[in-house]
Amino acid sequence: MQDKPDGDITRLLGGFRNGEPNAEARLMELTYRELRKIAAGHIRRERTGLSLQTTDLVHEAYLKLVDQACTDWRDRGHFFQVAAHVMRQILIDRARKRHAGKRGGGVPEISLDRALNIGQANPGDLLVLEEALTRLEKVDVECSSNPGV
Repeated sequence: MQDKPDGDITRLLGGFRNGEPNAEARLMELTYRELRKIAAGHIRRERTGLSLQTTDLVHEAYLKLVDQACTDWRDRGHFFQVAAHVMRQILIDRARKRHAGKRGGGVPEISLDRALNIGQANPGDLLVLEEALTRLEKVDVECSSNPGV
């Protein structure tokens, strides 16, 4: 009689932790469908325009899961709970990166008209403009050194 899949997953998690050959491949086989359901749920709750697909999220999360120094999953439920958390963190990290570059990354805005009349502006405006130009210069240098960005 064959074990039920839940038992197989729990057994394979232990085998993976102990370095059993083929445990990782069999684990992926048994967990892939559930991991896709979890990823699809996370992606469905995201705003539109997300460039990450369900399969990409599953693969990225799985790589992080198996790369962890501590892979002491208690059972199937614990594994899926950790997987869901990892997927959420991936989406949060991507959102932070997307948001950081937009709208000046938190630098106060100053209109071009106001910048052109900076000689008549108060010293605080001059400092804001200088800070914005300095940050723009850093971004330009980073983009120049990383053409794919």
